Amino acid sequence: MKKLGLIFILACFLIFGMMIGSPEPSTQSERIQEEIDDFEKEIEKPGNDFQPKSQNDVDPNLSNSLAKTGENIITDSLNFFLEAINSLVKK
Repeated sequence: MKKLGLIFILACFLIFGMMIGSPEPSTQSERIQEEIDDFEKEIEKPGNDFQPKSQNDVDPNLSNSLAKTGENIITDSLNFFLEAINSLVKK
């Protein structure tokens, strides 16, 4: 019974963590899509005088390293959760 309770608590923490990470209505991808739509409307006009905006430089190595760090954190957390369940079941 104690094992079942611990597994239930771990599952609740996992589900709660997933709920916290759910996207909000105004996410970054929606903002990017709005900018793309505005660009497409402006570029389609005949005789437009489109002037490109200067974009901030993005360091791809920084983005990649942040993504890799996030992936490692998620993988390690999931492995820890699965090992904890496995150890509780085998006892």
